[in-house]
Amino acid sequence: MSNQVTVYMYARAAKANKAGLHPIYVRITIQGKSTVFSTRKFLIPSKWDPKTRNMGRTKYHDVLYEK
Repeated sequence: MSNQVTVYMYARAAKANKAGLHPIYVRITIQGKSTVFSTRKFLIPSKWDPKTRNMGRTKYHDVLYEK
């Protein structure tokens, strides 16, 4: 029996803060059981690419914000 692990990162628009920044969430699935948690980092929505689930080439401090 193999352990299949899937990690999925996404920005949640529904949880945007007052500044319009979206929090980054992570979903980890191991053998069909999953858990979701916040990274406590925020990003500028226009910099996020939902298809590739990354921000492309940009400076870390220009896009991510601490909670």
